[in-house]
Amino acid sequence: MDNLNNQMSLATLLYRGLVMTLKDPTADTGFYGSFNVPANYVGTPVIKVVGILDGTVGATSVDFEFSYVALTDNETVEAGWVESVAFNTGNTNGWANEDLLVDSAACSANFAAGDEVLYYFKRDQGTDDFAGDFHVVGLYFEYSDA
Repeated sequence: MDNLNNQMSLATLLYRGLVMTLKDPTADTGFYGSFNVPANYVGTPVIKVVGILDGTVGATSVDFEFSYVALTDNETVEAGWVESVAFNTGNTNGWANEDLLVDSAACSANFAAGDEVLYYFKRDQGTDDFAGDFHVVGLYFEYSDA
């Protein structure tokens, strides 16, 4: 991870937080992480990515994949991914270089309150044709609550 101001040259940059830069992919680029499913979780899980486009936009697509396994106490971590959710922007015609981009996808409802979710989030080079970097500033788990 690096500071955004080290990745982009902007005249005015208010946000100086850490970002994970997913480079213009010649191979899949991503990162691993984990989170705990909140106690008030009921259902309708969604993964949402927020980031900044850094490159040539237009009739191109930024493609992502979120692979995960949700485990509870006394379950083996030696398991394959439960699901891999692929999603994309369709095309970036509505955006400009250095614009904020928010994209999301529904996940299967195989989470339970208290689960520990282990994941891998990546830019999927197999279908991604956006010529530029994508600076992830947030990855969020949204859901219906009790």
